[in-house]
Amino acid sequence: MSNTIINSYNFDVCFIAFNEPLVDARTINIAKLVARKGSKVALIAYGKDEDIRHYRSYGIDFFPIEKSTQSKVYVRWSLFKIEAAKLNDKINAKYYYACDLYSLPVAADMKKAMRLMGAKSKLYYDSREIYSELGPLSGHYFKQAVISKIEKMYVPAVDRMITSGEMDSEYLKKYFKHEVPYLEILNLPPFQKVPRTELLRNKAKLEDDVLILVYQGMILKGRGLKESIDAVNKMEKVHLFIIGTGEYYQEIANYTIQEGASKKVTFTGRVPYARLLEITASADVGLCLFEPVSLSYEYALPNKLFEYIMAGIATLATDLPQIRKIVNKERIGLLVNHDLNVDDIVEKIEEMRNLENRKTFIEQALLVSKEYSYESQTEKIMNIFP
Repeated sequence: MSNTIINSYNFDVCFIAFNEPLVDARTINIAKLVARKGSKVALIAYGKDEDIRHYRSYGIDFFPIEKSTQSKVYVRWSLFKIEAAKLNDKINAKYYYACDLYSLPVAADMKKAMRLMGAKSKLYYDSREIYSELGPLSGHYFKQAVISKIEKMYVPAVDRMITSGEMDSEYLKKYFKHEVPYLEILNLPPFQKVPRTELLRNKAKLEDDVLILVYQGMILKGRGLKESIDAVNKMEKVHLFIIGTGEYYQEIANYTIQEGASKKVTFTGRVPYARLLEITASADVGLCLFEPVSLSYEYALPNKLFEYIMAGIATLATDLPQIRKIVNKERIGLLVNHDLNVDDIVEKIEEMRNLENRKTFIEQALLVSKEYSYESQTEKIMNIFP
């Protein structure tokens, strides 16, 4: 960055995400709403030059970083930071918004550079997870310690914290002991009326009396996937679709083959977020079986829960505090004990097979879908940045 004092900004908000926002509902939804307000928005994230036009249609100036093929996250992260730092001269922003832990150091460095130039830029941090207690890193104590140290190093520079749930905010306030404002933004999908189709049934050539289960999201440990496969394998006329990808994908794919469940489980791979609800709405029951292997998962309030509501399907979820609150209050499905006993899962799926039971859950989901839509948070999001 030049040595000239910064007296003006060429962007109101710069979002930084260590991911591909086109498949990350939280990042793209917040950025789109802020741009709709009339703010000048920049986005630094993984992508390609051909994506620039697509983001421009949302009113967002996209600065793509090519995703490294390196297998180790640390190496990819280091390369991301190097490439993002090259954009310092191009982006002078009032607010830098770190969309996750991995973009926090980049955003903090950008804010520091601006402050050194006399600007009053601020840093907001979207702690969408309790990163000090990540589910996939349960048992990996060294990796968890490194992540926790990095987070604590940069959080003192944060001017405002964003979380995805009330319990996350309560925990992080005590954990960081950092007196800044907190704001909860739930992982809600945009409101839409999603037509019921036979898309998944036709894809797998399933008979009309087969109950279709769907899991959507990152394929990671602690998501009850092996237990779901075991349950389906014990049942007749039930088929499971797994939508998404992730570091646990190959293990789950191998497990499906090993258990002889290949004819009962279909992997679709990753699908664009814009098409996700259309696909989900062709299922009967959505699975949200988080295991309390970490505090992050114990306090989970995942976007898939709200996407199942928007898609108008019944939900089978783990009896965890924040999930229980929604499922019981809105009567949108059934809960299984957090030990994820396979027989318990089978029993609840059998209850879901009853069409009358399922109709009740579907009607309730459709009834509250607008309440749990992203639009219900519009005013809150529009006011994040003064």
